[in-house]
Amino acid sequence: MEVRDGLLEAGIDPYNGFSLEHVLGTKTGGSTFDPTGRRHISADFLSYANPSNIRVAVHAIAERILLRKRKAAGIFSGTGTAGITTPWLGAKAKSCSPPELWVPLRSFY
Repeated sequence: MEVRDGLLEAGIDPYNGFSLEHVLGTKTGGSTFDPTGRRHISADFLSYANPSNIRVAVHAIAERILLRKRKAAGIFSGTGTAGITTPWLGAKAKSCSPPELWVPLRSFY
């Protein structure tokens, strides 16, 4: 408690300029504190979660969406220095055939 109070008094707050805003090439995360002051990462709470109540929001940049019939099969995105990546979606991602249609995202703007 004394260390925490000393840091706060010196002007060093818990956030200290930290933001969860996306910065290109980084992965950020946050943590929360329980009523006793113990820190927990979000993964700690997944074991207590009801899957039907979980919503995931993803903000990402992609060059193309890969479509199979009326569902997205994967994305095509540039990763800068690492080249191009194509992650596939779904349980059979490793065994699925190439997509039927590549849709450039620029056509949606």
